[in-house]
Amino acid sequence: MAGEEREPALDRLKRLPTDLRLILEKRASLFLIETGERLSAVSGRFAVAMVLGAFAGLGILFLLFALAFWMSDVLNSHAAGFFFVGGLMLILGFLAALIVPPHVERWVRASVVKALVDPDPARITPPESESHPASPTDG
Repeated sequence: MAGEEREPALDRLKRLPTDLRLILEKRASLFLIETGERLSAVSGRFAVAMVLGAFAGLGILFLLFALAFWMSDVLNSHAAGFFFVGGLMLILGFLAALIVPPHVERWVRASVVKALVDPDPARITPPESESHPASPTDG
């Protein structure tokens, strides 16, 4: 009986390195899959933000052109109107360059780290077609 009890224990000890390697491989592949999901979610949000930013930028550009043409009517000179708006934008740009970067850098860093390291997998939602299978209609 003592030999029969030792045999399964010896077999388990022999399988231990291969089982440990298999567990580590599974953990590594799971980590890669989760990282890929998080990166795809972050890049999707980034792409949407870029498109919205492009539309907002075009809107601001058209508003600035309208302001420049209005100022050129007020000042009776196209050059003076555009010079006024250009100078205003230059001043606002310098003020933004002095004030905003440290705050924006911290905010961007914190939001990227939170999006990549957030342990809550419920934040990563699959596309609608995968998360809600089509149900048959009642009518």
